[in-house]
Amino acid sequence: MVALKYWSDSDKNFDGAVLQYSSDGGRSWETVGTDNGEGIEWYNGSDLSGEPGGQDNYAWTGMTNGWKDARFNLNELPKDTVVFRIAFGSNSDNNPGTVSNGFAFDDIYIGEKNRNVLIEHYTNDGNSSFQLSEEYIDELQSNDFIKLQYHLASPGLEDAINAANPIDNNARAQIYGIRQPPATIMDGILNEYYGKDFNGFTGNITAVDIDRRSLEDPSFDITIDIDGTTAPDVLKADIQYTFIDKINSFAPPVILQAALVENGVNGNKFSLRKLLYGPEGFIINDQLVAGTPVTYSKPDAEETHQLATPIAHGDSLYIIAFAQDKQTRRILQSVIMKVEQTKVSQTPVGIPDDPAVAALQDLKIYPNPASQNIKLYLGDKLNRDYTWKLIDQRGITVLQGDVNRDLTTPQQIDVTRIANGIYFMAIQTGDRSVLYTKVAVMNEN
Repeated sequence: MVALKYWSDSDKNFDGAVLQYSSDGGRSWETVGTDNGEGIEWYNGSDLSGEPGGQDNYAWTGMTNGWKDARFNLNELPKDTVVFRIAFGSNSDNNPGTVSNGFAFDDIYIGEKNRNVLIEHYTNDGNSSFQLSEEYIDELQSNDFIKLQYHLASPGLEDAINAANPIDNNARAQIYGIRQPPATIMDGILNEYYGKDFNGFTGNITAVDIDRRSLEDPSFDITIDIDGTTAPDVLKADIQYTFIDKINSFAPPVILQAALVENGVNGNKFSLRKLLYGPEGFIINDQLVAGTPVTYSKPDAEETHQLATPIAHGDSLYIIAFAQDKQTRRILQSVIMKVEQTKVSQTPVGIPDDPAVAALQDLKIYPNPASQNIKLYLGDKLNRDYTWKLIDQRGITVLQGDVNRDLTTPQQIDVTRIANGIYFMAIQTGDRSVLYTKVAVMNEN
């Protein structure tokens, strides 16, 4: 890609500047891009009488009233050595009584794109017509995006991938308010983006849209280090999220998330198996200030993840890690890495003998659906502190509190103050979630 800042004060549609390249040492020159809407801030005129570059006359023209940040991909350029030039052309006159100062440019970058675009696709295997939307995404002519596919339950339709882990799949749908498949979200964008309204419709996303988004600078640098020395049924990964944005600041919360995905299950590509940081993700509550780098990662004890979910193809697992602004829902960067170690097929993988999880093995959360109150009962006493959260479908915690150490008698949680609906009950120790379950609240009048 190429990025540059430009400033224009020229006679619109008469004078202007163009970026060109030569692959024959300057004997001939070709224009980089057109004015057909591709890229970011890339040309706004053509057929100028000033003939910048001497051929197609695509150009930046007119008055910008400040600096603009222009970006375009260089995928179509020859792979051998090329040189670049900016050509300015002006006709013989200006508007009467005006003085035009011409064209300026600065901060040129030519190199690899740094942003990956996350395409989150929602489907259900029980409806064969949904396969068309899956194929549309898979066949997009772009190498700039990462696909992450979720499987949702749909009335009367079975989906084995959803059945294996409905909570995590549904949690990502609730972030965007998706109720039924199919739907597709590009980098968390569900509003106007460069003149196009994105609303979850799969066909609305094109290779041009993905390319434009990939030209933007990411706000995070994410690295994944997978420990390949663990047992076949244990996954240990150190994931580091470094805030690197020099222009934009972010108010909390920011969600850091990592997904274990499996490629090729029943013909599906990159389907979610497990959200490694639970449905809520790893929440950052710090103010992220532009120009102030900071790195986040889970504590060492959190690097080993419980993956109690079926795996069909142990050699087709990947980790997709991403950062997301919770308020705007925009994805700030995403990366993918293959899990090279082979997992045991058709068996759950997890952490053996995690005492925090094992202590809650017989915990009962009832009744479900619940009216007036929810009860926690174990028939035993706990030897460590736990907390509970009730999380709505937007990912917002509506109730929270401490779990009683003594659960030989049921602990009652009053839910009369919350609206009827579906919630997630999360049981945590410290800042680590160790148990999730879905709870329906149906308070009676």
